[in-house]
This record gives sequence, C-alpha cells and structure tokens, in this order.
Amino acid sequence: MDARESSIVAQVAAKVAGDICSGSADPTLYLTTVETVHNDLIDRIASSASTPSAPVPPVAAPTAPTPGAPIAVAPEAQAVQVVQAAFPGATAAIHADSPMDELLADAAAHPENWNFYPDSPKSSCNGGTSPDMRHKTIKKGNYGLGVWLVDKKFGKHAPHNMWQSLGFTAQLQARIADGTLA
Repeated sequence: MDARESSIVAQVAAKVAGDICSGSADPTLYLTTVETVHNDLIDRIASSASTPSAPVPPVAAPTAPTPGAPIAVAPEAQAVQVVQAAFPGATAAIHADSPMDELLADAAAHPENWNFYPDSPKSSCNGGTSPDMRHKTIKKGNYGLGVWLVDKKFGKHAPHNMWQSLGFTAQLQARIADGTLA
C-alpha cells in the first residue's frame, strides 16, 4: 500500500470514528475507535489483495426484436418514457433533499403526488414568497416538501419548459412580461 492509499485509509477511519463517537465526551473512545477501524480496514485490504476474485461468466448477447414488430409498452411506462426524454431523472425516487431538477421532473411525471398553487398570490410564480407546489406525502421539517419556480434568494428560476409542463404557462408569460424572467 502506497502513502496515498494509507492516507485515504486513515481519513476513512477518522471519519467513521467521528460519526460513531459524535456526542461522546470520552476522548479515549474516539482514539480507540479510530485504531480499531483503521486496523480492520488494513486487514480487509490485505486479505482482498491476496484473494483473487472469481471470474465473471460471459453474458449472452440480447436478441434484437423483429423489425416492424409492435412492442407492448404499458401506458404508465409510455408516460415515464416521454417524461424521461423531456426531463431526465424523472423516475428517480425523490426525498426531502433531492435536487430541484429531480423534484420538478417528479412533479411533471407524477402530478397526482403534488398540490399545485398557480392562482395563489403568495406563490413565487405570482411574485410571492411561498412555494408553487408541495408534495402530498414527503415532508421537509414540519411542512410538506415545497418547490419554488422562482428563487428570489439566489436569483434562479425553473426552466420555461417546466413551467409549461406543470401548467404554469400564464404565470410564466406574466413573469416574462413584467421582466422578472428573461
């Protein structure tokens, strides 16, 4: 193991020990944990380096469908394909800390899971500071996961095609007309 790999192992051991011992006032617990994790990692690396892995068996080549033959696709899968083409990442499972593009894609792909507020004067799409949509089941803190189409704090906004696909076309045109969006 070279110096770079040793450094990585030491950093990983310190990180794991820090996570395990967070909140503990006992400094020896942290040091003992770092040493234990470090030694375990070194042992695992040494044993994996001497044991060759089993060869991977070859996989049969997939057969191509007959040209012109219809391919049966469920309606749900067709909708997902359309949304995936327009909004990559739409089928990714979302959570409270998902990136905004995944949240917007999920709202376009699964509108039944979201409450939309296009007519609320409080919504960001109408110049307010409240979210334009909230997820019906996912919470962030005490509130439903909210999505803002206009982020005044960071000067960003959702792509125009997202506004239109989510049914906010009139609000998009109004924000372009008043100079809020370009």
